[in-house]
Amino acid sequence: MSQSFKTNQPEASPHADAKAKPQAASRGANANQHRAITTVEGPVLIIAGPGSGKTFTLVERVVYLIEHKQVSPENMLIVTFTDKAAAELATRISNRLAQIGVKFNLNEMPLGTFHSLCLRWLEEYREFTRLKRNFTLLDEFDQQYFLYSCLADIQRFEKRCAGP
Repeated sequence: MSQSFKTNQPEASPHADAKAKPQAASRGANANQHRAITTVEGPVLIIAGPGSGKTFTLVERVVYLIEHKQVSPENMLIVTFTDKAAAELATRISNRLAQIGVKFNLNEMPLGTFHSLCLRWLEEYREFTRLKRNFTLLDEFDQQYFLYSCLADIQRFEKRCAGP
């Protein structure tokens, strides 16, 4: 069962009881972000609006897992939806890990979009598939052209089968 956290809720008042607010795993994390950063059992789902700190929380979660749970960066899977978000995550994670002195090869960390990671795995483990060495992926234009060509072939076939 996944746990959900909202990161855009306001932080407790600075005058609140010190026990009510756990120490943040990193500077600047509010209580909900802290829970998302430090939760290690099971998956975590973060639901929040734009500018609420989702990327910050994910970066700090990676740092927490490396620093406090001794997880190797190469053993994490970080997936996002867009190339822009993946590039931003890669930059922030690299910078943050450099700040704390963690050396790693970013190319060995599985971080990217669903599509880029799947393509990477297909290329890396192609020998276990039926794909040829020189397989290519079709972009949107090529996909449409392929379908159009197939439809044209089907129409020609149907005409021949229908007879004179």
